[in-house]
Amino acid sequence: MEHAKSVFMLRNKMRHVLGFTVREHNEYIHKPSEHNSFDTASHEFSICLDFYNERKYTMFLLKYSEYLNG
Repeated sequence: MEHAKSVFMLRNKMRHVLGFTVREHNEYIHKPSEHNSFDTASHEFSICLDFYNERKYTMFLLKYSEYLNG
C-alpha cells in the first residue's frame, strides 16, 4: 500500500496528500415498462473524485488511465 490508512479515512488528509476527495451518489432511476403496466425502479451507485490540485490530477491520470472508461 502506497499510503497510510489514515489518508483514506480523513477527507482533509486525503485532499492534502492525494489532491482529491471522494463523493458517493446513490441515485433513484425510474424506468417505465414497455411490456406490462408495472414500472420498474432501481438505484444506481456512483463514486466521483473531486480534484483540487492540477499536478496530482495529471499524475492520477497517468497512473490509472487504463482503468478509466469514458
